[in-house]
Amino acid sequence: MWEDILKRRDARQYAEGFENDNEFNDVIGDEFDYVMGGIKEKYYSYFDEDRKEYFDILIHKTGRFLNQFDYRRTLRGVKGVKKMVNQFDLPDLDFLIEVLELKANQPETNS
Repeated sequence: MWEDILKRRDARQYAEGFENDNEFNDVIGDEFDYVMGGIKEKYYSYFDEDRKEYFDILIHKTGRFLNQFDYRRTLRGVKGVKKMVNQFDLPDLDFLIEVLELKANQPETNS
């Protein structure tokens, strides 16, 4: 069921559908928290201690970049998480990456 809903979401509309970066940040921040929380809940227990520490540091730094409206660095961090869980099919994570790629490639605006 969720996969059908995710397929219907259009990343371009999602990335461009907000009046300003503050609104986008609120929504994409919630999406980021949801996706990372799901990964931590489902797959974190399978990581060794070094990977757990790396994952925690990576999502902390990535969240900080998102709060600073630095979408390129945020995208780099999310792709780093994707590499850690690449063996799993995670459509939410793929959607988050697609939206961040679109937003990172948009011309900068003053918020």
